[in-house]
Amino acid sequence: MSATGIEFSRKNMEISGNDFINNLHPENLRLFINQNPFCQSRDSSWSITNTCYRDYDLFTCFGGEACFYLNSREFILKSGMSLLVGPDIQVEARHRGCENFRATAQHFDLKIFGELDFFSLIEYRPLVKILPWDEICRSYREYTDLNEKQTGRLLQHARLWQILARFIEYAFISVKKNIENRYLFIMNILTEIDRHISDPEIDRKILSCSPYSADYTCGIFKKLVGMRPREYILKKRLDRAKEMLQRGFPVKEAAREAGFSDELYFSKVFKLHEKITPSEYKAGN
Repeated sequence: MSATGIEFSRKNMEISGNDFINNLHPENLRLFINQNPFCQSRDSSWSITNTCYRDYDLFTCFGGEACFYLNSREFILKSGMSLLVGPDIQVEARHRGCENFRATAQHFDLKIFGELDFFSLIEYRPLVKILPWDEICRSYREYTDLNEKQTGRLLQHARLWQILARFIEYAFISVKKNIENRYLFIMNILTEIDRHISDPEIDRKILSCSPYSADYTCGIFKKLVGMRPREYILKKRLDRAKEMLQRGFPVKEAAREAGFSDELYFSKVFKLHEKITPSEYKAGN
C-alpha cells in the first residue's frame, strides 16, 4: 500500500484488451484529415463500382438508403447510421429505395503514437447506428459549415473527433490478438500514471512492475511518447498542480495532490518550469 493509500502491483500493469479503449490517451492519437468532407444527395442513378480507397472513409447517412458491398459483404446504410470503409477494400454501392440518398463521406487516418493504424489493432463493426443522433447531426452540421467557410480549422478538427469518438464507442468489439505487447503496455502505463499521479513513488513502481528491464521500458516509452517516464510524470504533476491552484486550493494541498511530498521542492520545480512561483500562479488565476 502506498503512502497515498493506492495499491499498486504487477497486476495493475497487466495488458488487458478489454481496457483498450479506456486506456487510449487523446494526446497519443493523431487524426489526419486527408480530404474535405464530401456531402452528397443522390438519386436512383447513383452507384460506386469497383473502387478501393487508400485511407479510411466514413459514410454517415442523413436520409434515404444505400446498399454497400465491402469485399462482397453486404451492408445497408440507413439514416442515423455510419459505415466505415477501410483502405484496400473493394467497394461497390448503389442507391436503395425511393428517397434520395443523403450522406457525408470523410477520408481520414487515425494513428496511435503517430505510427500505428488504430483500426488495424481492433475488431470492429463497420456499420453502426450512432446515438444520440441529434448530437451527431449537430456536430456534422458544424463540421461541414466550418469547412465551407474555410475557417476554424481547430474547431473543424475537434468536431470530427467528436464524430469519430461516437463511432468507435459503438463499433468497437475487441482488440486483435496479434498486437505487439509493448504498445498495450505503454498505454497501460499512461493510464496508471493518470490514475495514481498523487503517489510520490509512481515512477519507481511503474518500473518495478514492468515485465521488461528498466532501460528497455524507458526506451520504448520515450520512442512512443516522446519523453522518458520521469519527464512525462513531472509534466503531468505540474499540470495537476496548476489545475488545483486555478481552482483555489492552497499551495501545500496542490503539491500533495500532484504527488510532491515536499512543498519547498515543489515550489522550486514549479518556478523552474513556469518561471513564477505557485503562489504567484494562483494569484494570477
